[in-house]
Order: sequence, then C-alpha cells, then structure tokens
Amino acid sequence: MKEELISFDTAKLAKEKGFEQEYYPMYLIPKTKYKGIELTMYNKQHYSEDRTFSCCTQSLLQRWLREVSKYILLISINDSGYYWETFDINNNLILDYYNLSDEFDTYEEALEEGLLQSLKLINNG
Repeated sequence: MKEELISFDTAKLAKEKGFEQEYYPMYLIPKTKYKGIELTMYNKQHYSEDRTFSCCTQSLLQRWLREVSKYILLISINDSGYYWETFDINNNLILDYYNLSDEFDTYEEALEEGLLQSLKLINNG
C-alpha cells in the first residue's frame, strides 16, 4: 500500500490557488522543449519558480483544502462505483459533486478528480 501523488494538472492548479510546499518531490517543466513533464526529487531552489510544482500526496492536498479553504472533500461508494462531493465547512452546503456519469473504479481516481474540481472552486480574489 502506498500514498498516491497528485497529478501534474492538479499540482499546477493547486499552485495557482496558493498551495506550495518546500519539500520534494516536485514536478518540473524542463527547459528543453522535446521533454515532457518530469517528476524529480531535486530541491526547488535549483529551478525557477515558474517551472516547479509541488507534488504532494492526495491526502496532504485534501487536508490543505480542509484547513485553508474550509472545503471538505468526501469520497463515497455506491453500486456503480466511487464518487466525490465537496462541502463548505462554514455554510454546511454542498458546493460541487460528481456527475452521475463520472463514477470511478477506485477511491484514488475519485479523490484525484474531486481534488481537481474542488480547487477550481477556490476564489483567488
């Protein structure tokens, strides 16, 4: 059993929304155009800020959402598969939820999509 790391798309959006950690691993966009995104263990101080994105575990980002943005992301299961819901702690309201066609085969797949969609709810202003 191992912790799942967030995807590059989730890491990029998380950074836009204010999530950043100084520890690695991190995603790195190489200077050379022919290479894709790399997952590296180097310290981010060696690279420019616009090329690095913190790659944390799904559970750490879920905790950050809860503590900083006051959003609770819940993963549940029914007969069709796993699904996610995002709640606002302050107002006790459902902010967003899965589309019925978007049920997932694994908990981690549902969590990844829930993290991505929950991050989109954060207002940077």
